[in-house]
Amino acid sequence: MLLCQPLTYMNASGEAVAAVMRYYQVAPGRLMVGVDDADLPLGEIRLRPGGGSGGHHGLESLMRHLGTDAFARLRMCIGRQAGAREITGHVLGRFTAAEARVVEAVLRAAADQVECWLDAGTSEALLDTNRYLLEHGRANVQQTIYQDDCVILPPVFIHPDARVSTSIIGPFASIGAGAVIQNSSIRDSILSPGVHITNTHLEGSILGHDVVITGMMGKFNLGDNSWVSW
Repeated sequence: MLLCQPLTYMNASGEAVAAVMRYYQVAPGRLMVGVDDADLPLGEIRLRPGGGSGGHHGLESLMRHLGTDAFARLRMCIGRQAGAREITGHVLGRFTAAEARVVEAVLRAAADQVECWLDAGTSEALLDTNRYLLEHGRANVQQTIYQDDCVILPPVFIHPDARVSTSIIGPFASIGAGAVIQNSSIRDSILSPGVHITNTHLEGSILGHDVVITGMMGKFNLGDNSWVSW
């Protein structure tokens, strides 16, 4: 394993990374890039096996110099000041004492994700990242969790007011009150009162009262005062 820190400016990271990969003959599929991300709240981490840059200039440089976006990237989210568009001062500034405790936990989790990726590959590392987010990460920072393209395995509690989309949930998941699930699949799970489900396959699950379901198909037990529309 090579642990590298480019000495170029962040916006030119691709120059250093591409040179190291050529020298050591490392394929893009064996590259993991760790980056900060100001567009997601502090305390969240995101692992992706590839894809776009999301406006991150360091990732743009990497894609340009490697000629591909097919490399893993682990985003460690630092948030941004409310309403601020210029983030240089925030990115280069110091964390408060409370923020520093969150960052410490995120860095430990990120190191675990990298080790999991090295040992077991991207798929297992994605699952491990999702477990962190839903069980230990964002839940300790705030109640709203935004997740996409996840496989959420037991045992897991999806916190109240969570937003989950394009994911596979369950079996044996417990979905907190007020959560919104869309374009997903839920199996053999318990949905608390006030959950909203849209375009989601629901099977073998128990629904609390006042659950709202639109545009889905499946076999389920419907709680009191719940309704379904197609």
